[in-house]
Amino acid sequence: MKKQAFMTMDVESYYDTTSLQNTDIVVDDKFNCADQIDRFLDLLEKENIKATFFVTISFLPKCKDFLLKAIKQGHEIALHCYEHEVIKDISKKDFDLLIKKSKEILKEELDVEPIGYRFPCFEYRDELLKVLKENGFIYNSSSSMKDGEIYQLNGLYEVPLIKKYFLGKKILISGGGYGRGFPRHKYLSWVKKYISSHNYYIFYFHPFEIYEGELPLPSNANKRLKYFINHGRKDYLDKIKKIIHFLKENDYEFSTIKDALK
Repeated sequence: MKKQAFMTMDVESYYDTTSLQNTDIVVDDKFNCADQIDRFLDLLEKENIKATFFVTISFLPKCKDFLLKAIKQGHEIALHCYEHEVIKDISKKDFDLLIKKSKEILKEELDVEPIGYRFPCFEYRDELLKVLKENGFIYNSSSSMKDGEIYQLNGLYEVPLIKKYFLGKKILISGGGYGRGFPRHKYLSWVKKYISSHNYYIFYFHPFEIYEGELPLPSNANKRLKYFINHGRKDYLDKIKKIIHFLKENDYEFSTIKDALK
């Protein structure tokens, strides 16, 4: 059986980070981290692999040039959300309007028609999957499972992240904050063990997570928030590179999600 690997980025501003919502953080565009998309593109080009970029529409004006470069290099543009809205509080009607508006903007600005969606914070209701299907989407990448594989749910392909349990708690071995938060050797050993015994792997992260400089924080940021924002960013891109090499050593084939579903 062919081994499939998907590298993905949730394209959003640092200030879209959920843990920064409803805080007194002062927005300064020089820290939006759009330029980190280009660093990821450089890595993809050096490794000769393709990736999928899930775009937050409100961030598009800040990162349009980088996304046009991604398209030129053969990567996939999918949809993340309109402005990192909390999906659990949105009505089916309002969600439909946001999806239609988002698709129109992507077509106008990037000349693409997305077929994939990833919900903010991986939170969604089944009725919203029907909205995606009605608007021409083919897949959703917002769930997680212990033994990953692409499957069908409510008329869509589901492209799940990979989870495991550690000390009784669910964690993701598909990147994100978990990939930065755990000690490097431990996390990489989990990933290596998984990919050596499976045929499917997916990785995700956000632009700010590979920013190597100091990032602003709310005035009342506690230790937990400081740890989440700051820990592991300086060497995360190198860790991602090592995961790519693990996958190659185990004969995984890289592609965009769209190409894998053809």
